[in-house]
Amino acid sequence: MSRWPWRGGLAAVMVVLAGAMLGAQQRPPADSIKPLIDWAPDDSVMLALRARAGYNVVRFQAERVGFNATSREMELIGTAKARAGVQRDSTLLVADTLAYNDSSKLVRARGDTIIMRDPTQRSDVYGQGELSYDIAHKEGKTQNFSTVASAGEDWRVEAHRAAFSSDSAGGGSTMYGRDGIITSCLDVVPHYHFRARQLKRISNNVIVARPAILYVQGVPVIWLPFIFQDIREGRRSGMLTPRIGFSELVRNSPTYRRTAENLGYYFALTDYIDAQMSVDWRSSARATELDPGWTSLNAQIRYRWLDRFFGGSLAVSQRALSSGSKNLSVSWGHTQEFSSRTRLTTNMNYASSTQVLRRTTINPLAAVATIASQLNLVRQQGPLSINVGGTRRQYPGRDQVDQDFPSLNVTSKPLAIGEWFVGNPTLTFASRQSMNIDATGDFAYRYTARPGGGLDSARLKRNTTSTSFAIGTPFKIFDFQVQSGFRFNENLRDYPEIRTIVDPADTSRKVQRVYAKTFLSTADFDISIGLPQFLQGTVNIAPSVSVGNVHQAGYMVRSERTNGEWVTQNKRFSYGIGMSPTVFRLFRGFGPIERMRHAISPTVSWSYSPEAQLSNEFLSALGETSTGYLGTLAQNRISLGLATNIEARMRRGRADRDTSTSTSQTPSQTLDGEGEKIRLASIQFTPLVYDFERKRQSGNSGFATDRFGYTFRSDLLPGFDLGVDYSLFQGNVDSDTAEFSPYREAVRGTFSLTEHSGIVRSIGRIFGFRGSTLSGRRSPSETMDPSGGGLVSSRGDDQGMGATTGTRSRGVVSEIPTGQGFEAAFTVSAQRQRPPVGGNVVDYNPAIQCAQLVGLPQYDICVRNAEQSASNQVGQNPTTEGGTFFRVQPTTSVGLRTSFNLTPNWAAAWSTTYDVERSEFAAQMVTLQRELHDWKAIFGFTQAPNGNFAFTFYISLKAQPEIKLDYDRQTYRPPTSSLTP
Repeated sequence: MSRWPWRGGLAAVMVVLAGAMLGAQQRPPADSIKPLIDWAPDDSVMLALRARAGYNVVRFQAERVGFNATSREMELIGTAKARAGVQRDSTLLVADTLAYNDSSKLVRARGDTIIMRDPTQRSDVYGQGELSYDIAHKEGKTQNFSTVASAGEDWRVEAHRAAFSSDSAGGGSTMYGRDGIITSCLDVVPHYHFRARQLKRISNNVIVARPAILYVQGVPVIWLPFIFQDIREGRRSGMLTPRIGFSELVRNSPTYRRTAENLGYYFALTDYIDAQMSVDWRSSARATELDPGWTSLNAQIRYRWLDRFFGGSLAVSQRALSSGSKNLSVSWGHTQEFSSRTRLTTNMNYASSTQVLRRTTINPLAAVATIASQLNLVRQQGPLSINVGGTRRQYPGRDQVDQDFPSLNVTSKPLAIGEWFVGNPTLTFASRQSMNIDATGDFAYRYTARPGGGLDSARLKRNTTSTSFAIGTPFKIFDFQVQSGFRFNENLRDYPEIRTIVDPADTSRKVQRVYAKTFLSTADFDISIGLPQFLQGTVNIAPSVSVGNVHQAGYMVRSERTNGEWVTQNKRFSYGIGMSPTVFRLFRGFGPIERMRHAISPTVSWSYSPEAQLSNEFLSALGETSTGYLGTLAQNRISLGLATNIEARMRRGRADRDTSTSTSQTPSQTLDGEGEKIRLASIQFTPLVYDFERKRQSGNSGFATDRFGYTFRSDLLPGFDLGVDYSLFQGNVDSDTAEFSPYREAVRGTFSLTEHSGIVRSIGRIFGFRGSTLSGRRSPSETMDPSGGGLVSSRGDDQGMGATTGTRSRGVVSEIPTGQGFEAAFTVSAQRQRPPVGGNVVDYNPAIQCAQLVGLPQYDICVRNAEQSASNQVGQNPTTEGGTFFRVQPTTSVGLRTSFNLTPNWAAAWSTTYDVERSEFAAQMVTLQRELHDWKAIFGFTQAPNGNFAFTFYISLKAQPEIKLDYDRQTYRPPTSSLTP
């Protein structure tokens, strides 16, 4: 044991070599490290010396040890079986020969392989030939230096010649290397590497190499003037990685427009807050109206404080076009838990000019994407659950804004008084506004007389507002269920509309009037009593008594027809009884089915209400007349609903072996046993109501419901859901002129397939695929942080746009999760209107809604989206009767989304929509992804309905995603639509 000179000598060499590793963070388990040297066991003298305080322990072991007193040099010589080793504290140096000269303060290690091990580091450091270290100057050098470092991923660093120096005062070290390589591929022969002429690494700080050449499979691919990597722990301020492609440096086409993004700086302000500022730029050389150049200034601040349970980000972007137009985008996302009972969530997005936002969008499908905002505050107050929030939506290229704000929903847990009274009150309030509506209407412009003669026009500003308020006070007294509550609704259309007014005395006399605005307000209260049930569990008979309105509108109404004055209607009693039995039968199974169960669950009810009266004033307030009105007749009705289910229990052995059924199975309470239970078929019909009194007095059909539909589901096709809706009457069902004529209005169907679906497995067996072959291989790296969402199209597709600015909205690349196997989802949607008879009928013209986009390539996309959402546009916020009927064209579309693994390393995704009415594909999105061991490549192709398309190529290093190459190319087609506003 020695107190000097080893304290500042050989140990310093070990510390410097340990510092040459790239930010090693974690030591592997001790049992995974093979001992480099077998130490002789300590005797009692050595144990006593090691126990003394104030000394550093240095252990020597070799086959032979020599000491020259004249030159003051100690030499340790080992053999192939027992190499020489020196250990100070926990740092170990092993070589064939170790020599230390006290006069020159020089340490030399020689051998084919020199190994230094520090348990605080992640990997050993290797050298070949000779390692020398000058203790006085704290400098050293070695040959064929090699180590594995960690900077998020494991990196192997090698250098043909290496030198190092240490700073004992600062506790750091610097390593220099020449003719070295850097790679994250730890194979003996790496698949790729960076070769650099010069390397420099400052311990726990930074690594720089210049110049650097990327080799893939030994082939030089790209030359870089330098590579730079900050390897300090934690968040550090520094330059952002710019997104600049090769074409920005060397333009490969005279028509190519240079684009540079993410030129800026990142600020690590505190442990809880960071910020960044950047500039995006697109060249305005050869700018066109479709593709102007622009400059964007971006700023973002992010915050997260775990101890205070809140976090979020605020981003602002100012984008200026070369033409002078500007847009300010603001995004604020925030989540905060004030307590275990109170939580706030916001995702606010705003754009001052949706036209600029639309014109500078790279993806053509995003040209009509919506800008959505949400706010939600949830509070648990005793037994009450309070939810306050709202939503807001903007449309790029359009001025229309839709918002639901404020929205209040208060629910309560059951409130009990003893065992005889249980109440469950609720309160809801909602206000919905649509501003600057650009859809089809009766009038588009307001004309005024000029002082000098002639007319002057100004575009009408069209807004709608819908307000609803409801208080529910249901309660139970013993076995009596009481439903009661109060409701208020008001719909306002704040723009001129035509109304057809019918003379109640002579319905052939009709007058058209133009109202500056139309509105309808209703207020209502109701009460019903459910009497104690009988034969529960079998027939389930339930009598009831209720007090309801004669007309389906509210008890009190007001509209533009009453000049805002309230008018009331009558109420009448209704007596009824209903039953809901379930009849089933069990059948013996066959094949893999052990047993089957067929259940029929009808819902039958009867009700009676006496004859009542309605005033002409009340009907006139709604735009209706008493002539031919059937709502005041006595009601003697029977209602029938039906649901049927066919379930099966699989044989236990079969169920254990075959996983081809859906994971969303419906267990059966009656199919006892341990086998898997599935739903073979489930059909449910909406109730039909037949009124005997209506049939007797009107002589027409006795059906009293206007709508009918059914749904079909089956676990044999996972996710399969088929629904069909019908309109039963031509005309108002409460009028004696209504004709019973069922007409199909909508068909909707969805189903999905996975690698576990029976049909997929059967087809796979035909082509020789088995089990895991279909499922692909899970990649060790799932994502490269595609931190943004997709789009929210104006058709209502739920694809998520995310923020309008900030890091989530820039540079987003879609990635396919690998290893998930085959997945496919199919959708079919068909909608059509019943052909109108009589009245003022106007064809819905989507070109008016998209007038601001005429001449731009986004025009056709807007027209198609307007057609898709036409049924929602023209039917929103209904007020009084007698208005214009807007006829929309039928729509039929078939959608497909699928993703699968072509090979263990190739993944593909395809999304498309086919417009049956136009006999053409509306959109195409194709993505190919290639796993390249250390790299990941993504190829994307997007085609919009009008032919606009974008191509994206992205390749990045898994270990360091900032080392990447991405390319985006967008092509616009000239507008070809024949529609004109």
